[in-house]
Amino acid sequence: MAVPSMLAAASPTAGTGNVSVGPAAVPGPNLQTVTLITGDRVTVRTAADGTVTRSMSNPNGRVAGFTTSTVGTDTYMYPDSALPYVASGQLDRGLFDITQLLSDGYDDARTQKLPLIVTYTDAAARSRTQVPLPQGATRTVALDSIQGAALSESRDDATAFWSSLTSSAASATGRTAGATPRLGRGIAKIWLDGKAEADLADTTAQIGAPQVWDSGYTGKGVDVAVLDTGIDTQHPDLTGQVASSESFVPGEDIEDHNGHGTHVASTIAGTGAASDGKEKGVAPAPSCTWARS
Repeated sequence: MAVPSMLAAASPTAGTGNVSVGPAAVPGPNLQTVTLITGDRVTVRTAADGTVTRSMSNPNGRVAGFTTSTVGTDTYMYPDSALPYVASGQLDRGLFDITQLLSDGYDDARTQKLPLIVTYTDAAARSRTQVPLPQGATRTVALDSIQGAALSESRDDATAFWSSLTSSAASATGRTAGATPRLGRGIAKIWLDGKAEADLADTTAQIGAPQVWDSGYTGKGVDVAVLDTGIDTQHPDLTGQVASSESFVPGEDIEDHNGHGTHVASTIAGTGAASDGKEKGVAPAPSCTWARS
């Protein structure tokens, strides 16, 4: 199969056997396995000298055809069956980022489910009847704002899941000669529901806050009212930042039992005390009026 142009730019190497990629930062023990959305299984072996060898087998345990590419420090492995869907934008490349899947704990030893986000086609969204889920999938939450849903795919049922999306009956649309196959079950695209970490030092830099601070504008003398889930009164970043507080919910105190209010408050006025000043908020000098909504 020809390698799609979107993958060719990432230095792909087609193969059906083991792929040695040299020393790489793959966490965990010297042998790890990851079952992909397609049901194919990737085995990662790390030698004592740090050399990493990756291989792929199909659901029947036989050697599978795949394309591998390296982007930065991450290695991607695309089964042949998934390539047309990746190239057409129907599958998120993150579903095949072996480095990140292992880093996020999505290997077979640590989780039995693969978290996904799907969007539906306009036709499926307009349907008065709920579109049936792919086999082996569980709906976690509806995401109406993006015409989609969060799903989890059972690793044990990965083969059935993929088959229900790509069988001739499910993806008959566009099966004419030379046409791009389409995912079934009314699904337009599938993303990995990956893990993300927010770094306040990065976000404040992105909006130019350090330059504003250097000009003498730190929010001093400005009161900010935050109506949210309360506040962690013991958080060092907010010590001395709270001018007054009040709960507007009968029978509830102002303590943040959710975490969101503390997060918002720190983004606005956190002093960065817990990180030696690194993770301070956008306006670290104001006094704040707190209320639990």
